[in-house]
Order: sequence, then C-alpha cells, then structure tokens
Amino acid sequence: MTTRRGLWIAIATGAMASALPAPASAATFTVTSCTDAISNRAWGLTTSRPDLLEGLFTCPPGTGRTGGLVAQERLVSPATTPTGASVEWRFTAPAGATVTGLSLDRWLAAQVDPGWVSYIRTAEGLTIESCRAPAGPSVTCEIGAGTAVLAAPDYDPETFTGLQATGLVIGVACDTANPGGCSNGSPGAPGAQHLVGAAARNIIVTLSENTQPAISTVAGAAGPGVRWIGGQSSVQVNATDIGSGVAGARIVTPDGSALGAATTPCDQQTRPCPSPVTLSVPIDTRTLPDGPATLRGIITDAAGLTTTSTPWTIGIDNSPPVAPTEDSTARPFTTTRPVPVRFPSTGAPVISATWRVRPSGGGSVVATGRASSQSGLNALGVRVPRVGDWRVEYDLQDAAGNAAQGVVGSEIFVAPPPRVRGRVLLLPMPFRTARSRWNVGIRIGATLIRRQVVVTANASRLRVPLPLAPLGGRTLTARWRLVGGGPSYSTRLRVPQAPLR
Repeated sequence: MTTRRGLWIAIATGAMASALPAPASAATFTVTSCTDAISNRAWGLTTSRPDLLEGLFTCPPGTGRTGGLVAQERLVSPATTPTGASVEWRFTAPAGATVTGLSLDRWLAAQVDPGWVSYIRTAEGLTIESCRAPAGPSVTCEIGAGTAVLAAPDYDPETFTGLQATGLVIGVACDTANPGGCSNGSPGAPGAQHLVGAAARNIIVTLSENTQPAISTVAGAAGPGVRWIGGQSSVQVNATDIGSGVAGARIVTPDGSALGAATTPCDQQTRPCPSPVTLSVPIDTRTLPDGPATLRGIITDAAGLTTTSTPWTIGIDNSPPVAPTEDSTARPFTTTRPVPVRFPSTGAPVISATWRVRPSGGGSVVATGRASSQSGLNALGVRVPRVGDWRVEYDLQDAAGNAAQGVVGSEIFVAPPPRVRGRVLLLPMPFRTARSRWNVGIRIGATLIRRQVVVTANASRLRVPLPLAPLGGRTLTARWRLVGGGPSYSTRLRVPQAPLR
C-alpha cells in the first residue's frame, strides 16, 4: 500500500479578504467542540443522500480513529453514490462574527476510488485541506493518521490561521466525472472498510467580531428613576449582542469599582453566550457611603467588547431614621392644636410613623397616632391631652427600607392656650424656665401697650394686666420675649363680649 499526503492551507487570499474584510478593530472569542469534556453543540450535520452517506459523532471521542465528528459513505453493496452527493459537518459563524482560525485533531482518508474526496473547507468553498486517492486498487490518501497510517490511536493536531470565513465545513463528497458516480465500501469486503471518511475532534474555532454589545434598558430596584435605596438590592440590565452574545454585566461606581456583577449561562454553541438577555445584577449598597451615588452598567460580550450605559444617580441610605424634632417656630405649644414635629431634610424620607405619648417622667401611654406617605412625611401633628411635659416615642420606616423602633424625641412642654380672664391676658409660656422677666407688647386697634412681666420658676403662663377700657368684642395681638433677647412669640385673639372672671 502506498501513502500520499496532500495539504492545502489557505491563508486569506486577496479575493477572500475582499469578500469578507477584516474588522478594523476586532476582538476574538473561541468555540470548543467535541472534547473529552465538551460535547458537540456547534456543528450541524447535512446529508444530501442519507441512504448512501452518513454522519455520526462520539463526544467525548475516546481513542479510536472513528471517534469525534465523522462523515463517511455507508457500507452498502452493491451501491454507488452519485456525483455531487455529500455529507458534511458545518459550523456557521453568528451574525457579526468571522471565522479567523481553526485548531483540531483530524483524520481525512480516501482509497481505491479517486472520485471520493474528504476535506476541510470554508463556507465560501475555499479548501483548507483535502485528501483524494489516486486511481488504482489499494492506493490510499490519508492525512492526520499519525505514524501508523491505518491503526492510528489518535489523530494528528493541526492549526489554521489567517482565515476570513462565515463558516467551516468538514465532510466527504463524490467529486468525479464518472457517470456512474463513486463506489461505496462493501460490508462483505475484508474488514468491511469504508472508502472515504473525514473525522475531527478537539475542535477549537476562533472567531473575530467588532460589534459592541447594546444595552436596551436599565431598570430595577436600584436602577434609574429610583430615589432612595438601602441594603442589598439589584439592577436589571437588558442587552443584546449579534456576535458572541452577552457574557455578563457589572454595576460600577464613579471610580470604576464593581458594586455587583452577574454572568450569563454561556456554553459552546456557535454564539457561545445568549442574546438577548436580562441580567439581574445584585448590589450591596452598604459598601457605599450614605448620600447620592452615580452608577453605570457595563455589558461585556464573549469577545471582551464592552458597552457602558448612561449613568444614573440614586440616593443611598443605610442609616436608621431618627426621631423628628418639634418645630420651634410654632411655639408656644398649646392643648388647642397638635404639636408640629418635623423630620430632618437629609437622607431617605420617612414614609411611615407611629407614635406614643407618655408623661416625661414615664408612665402609661396617654395618646397615639399614625401617619404614612409613599412620597415622604415632612411633618407630623402630635396631639397631647393636657398641659404638661411629655415624651414621644416613634416607630419609623424610611423610603430606603431602614426602620427604627422606639426612638425618643426631645421633651415637649405644652401650655394652656391664650385667653383673657377679666382684666388679665393669660399667655402660654413657650418653655419652662427659672424665675424670669418678659417684655410684652399688646396692640388693641391703634393702641400699643407695653408691659414687663415677671414669672415664677416653671410657670406655664404669663399674666399680663390689661387697661380698664372696654375690650369686649375687640381683637388684640400680643408679642412677648425674654428680657435680654431670644426668639419672640406672638398670638392673636378676640376678646369675648363678656370676659370670663
């Protein structure tokens, strides 16, 4: 038996390059098929005459020379395969990608009938490697069988670079001018040998692409348009990639640090990673300081190309809400109206508040209340039942999901409301003091009356003498402040026709 080895290696000819120009700035990715660990998910079988030609695969391929992706004529007798018939394993590059390289262990063989050819080609028909037996009995072309031509325990590896193709083909075909076609191997022949075969395993296809992935939307609990967030959250990124598919997504901070990442279930199909995809990227906002944070989403495809989303800003708050404080501009606080308390303007707004009123020295709850607003509570009106010193306890939840239970605000002093009793104007004290002196101004119509009043320690009222002139039915305005400075307080009331005595 004689052996002939034929090797045609095509390195991107000028005609081929003009048909599929190389990308100006490209990245590469690989697709692996038919190894001991990876089955075949990238190569499809096409057979023009399944009654006369067959393809089979064994992945993992083992050690026999018929393991892997195999194309061959069927052992049928007597039978011939017509010219042009073929059986092929085909790899088709995904849209946006180009095959640039191929590495594989291969075995190509043909014997006896010179019409049979086994080959590796590009989808455009450019032959990378082929094997055709010369005419004559027991004459064989065999490539990649190792040193022991017919009893090879494995195939020879080979690598082809510089390709520019939309796909690859490994197969066998009847290519003859003989009107009778090509002879098939006979099951009755010694050893029942096939006359033609092509087999490959440990296949790695290298592809090139220059199309970046695209981000369609960014949303989710921590996505654009969300005002406040805290704790562990997530961002949903919808993306596509026409070449290698979307491999993963990251959410990053302004300095480029990854706040969270997610990957897709990539496999070894011709487009190894999926497209389109929706990725839910978990993030932990506790790694960031409270306050505004500008985030960006970054999508990466299997070739390593990236696309960055438009940045968005959210508020980070991982601190529990604090108790509101009474609105000092509304003093003095009296039993005739709720005591206004206000929340801080920083951080996530409080959206739910429940409160309980107790005597400042402790004791049973004397009043309760509740308020909620998804847009945030700016102020509450805490009503107390009577004059005295009070402690208010709050259970709070803010828009970022933080909660606080039983936080206590500052003590609230509530005085009696203003009133006229006989010839005395009773004004509520805004807070408890030691013995103190107050300047009081009273306007009745065009008349302005000035008084200086001394109050005892912890008094709840200022007692201001009024003139003897008739006051019934008239409106007076009073303003008072501590002698020596400080805020002033005011009230307006109508004196009854028959003042109480």
